[in-house]
Amino acid sequence: SHDDPLEQFMEIQLTENSKMEELIRENEGKVKDPNQCVMCHRILSCRSALQMHYRTHTGERPYKCKLCSRTFTTKGNLKTHMSVHRGKTFQRSIHKCPICFREFSNPLVLQQHFRSHASE
Repeated sequence: SHDDPLEQFMEIQLTENSKMEELIRENEGKVKDPNQCVMCHRILSCRSALQMHYRTHTGERPYKCKLCSRTFTTKGNLKTHMSVHRGKTFQRSIHKCPICFREFSNPLVLQQHFRSHASE
């Protein structure tokens, strides 16, 4: 949704987890419930919850904050985290880019903008 200005700083990096997928395929028949984890046998509420749960075993954290590079296992956790940066936008001081003099109310957004000059 475009009503959240911080949405542009959220990134999804899905990694290929072939070893985990192979393990799941090999052991899927050994669990009683289709929503049961083949690793720890916990039963999840639905298929997507099970997929999310597998990240606790793989260590996969595909949701990344582009402002501070922290990563999260779920989009919900990333969205909650973004409020950390939102609070900083209410500081009324203006931060200017030393290269193009564009003004920013959020120092983290300026930091992100400043990095874009490095790639020019």
